[in-house]
Amino acid sequence: MQDSPVKMVGTLLVITILAGAALAGGNMATRDKIAEARKQVRARAVRKIFPACRKPSESSMKVAGQDIWVYRCPGGNVAFTFSTKMDKSISSPYGGEIKIMVGVGPSGTVKGVQVVSHSETPGLGANITNPKFLNQFKGLNLKSGKWAVKKDDPAGLIDGISGATISSRAMTTMVKAALEFFNRRLSKGHRPRLPGGMKARDGRTVPRSRAIRRYSPPRHVPGAKPNTRGVMIPDYIRRRVHNPQIDRIGQKAREDMRRRMNSGGKELPSKPSDADLTPPPVR
Repeated sequence: MQDSPVKMVGTLLVITILAGAALAGGNMATRDKIAEARKQVRARAVRKIFPACRKPSESSMKVAGQDIWVYRCPGGNVAFTFSTKMDKSISSPYGGEIKIMVGVGPSGTVKGVQVVSHSETPGLGANITNPKFLNQFKGLNLKSGKWAVKKDDPAGLIDGISGATISSRAMTTMVKAALEFFNRRLSKGHRPRLPGGMKARDGRTVPRSRAIRRYSPPRHVPGAKPNTRGVMIPDYIRRRVHNPQIDRIGQKAREDMRRRMNSGGKELPSKPSDADLTPPPVR
């Protein structure tokens, strides 16, 4: 006697639920161990690049949906993770995503590169972990020359791995993109936006609002009022209501522009005052 369709569907449903529960339980049981193992791999990579950096300050940020782990060491040295999925300018690797740890000095020069994870072909692309290949990046910066593999451009800075030009090209473009990211987001001269929860210069808490993060005006700004989190925000920014003082300045600028256009582009002085219009005394 054949089983009914309802019984078959029910059996499959029960099996699916049990399998899902088993996978979820296994993931929860191993998640912390996997995270700790990855942390140890990153820590070893940092120590290989900066042997004297034993206790770096660790932080993380999200870029293109990927986590970037940043380790700041004494002397202005910074080590951070980067991958081939971080930037569109990076050439695609042969086997899949490559993650590296890049060490950069305060002057923007590469201090060292370590491969954190990859899935390149053993014996070919996997040779990107070879110190002889990685040491080529030491001492380079964005102004060193042509960031390319010599097989693609004779003036290139990097000797590619024999039989693994695709992997070599991916590594070269990735290190270059990492340096550009360092200059934009991690260098000493960069002033990052305050994330929600951090303290502004006046000691008040900055909420999670892009407009408020970008504008932290002082208390004396005309029309400024405290928002729900206590930060002084002008009405013309917080509510997009024009500030009367700003309107007067804009009105004067528009009038000056209109007068210059009517005069054929010649520079004209501002509108004369009543004292300037007073006729001279008759002698």
